[in-house]
Amino acid sequence: MTANTPSSLDVPPGSGWSLWTVILLKPDCLARRLTGPVLNMAAQQVRVTAWRTLYPTAGQVFTHYADILPLSARLGVDVAAELRRIYLGHPVTVAVAGATPLFDPDNSRIRS
Repeated sequence: MTANTPSSLDVPPGSGWSLWTVILLKPDCLARRLTGPVLNMAAQQVRVTAWRTLYPTAGQVFTHYADILPLSARLGVDVAAELRRIYLGHPVTVAVAGATPLFDPDNSRIRS
C-alpha cells in the first residue's frame, strides 16, 4: 500500500464519525516493515480510506494515551517516559477506516 489521502468520494454523505475508526501503527510496526501487511489485514474487515506516516508530537501521544498516563504508580513504570522513548523521534502510520455495508452492515466492528 502507498500513502493515500481521502477524497470526497471516499466519505459517504451524512456518514458521521460513528462509522469511522483510527488505526495507529506504532514505530516497531514500521521498523519491521509491517505497514502494508497490517493495513491489508485491516482492509479485510473495514474500508481503509486514508493513511499517512508522520512523527507524532508529545501532545498527540499523551492525548492518545491519556487514560494510562495516571497509572505509573500502579504499573511500576514511568508511563510518560516510556511513551516518549517509544514514540518521540520515531515514525508512526495513522490510518482512517470506515464501516461499509459489504463488510459490516450493522457497524458492529467499528462500534465495539
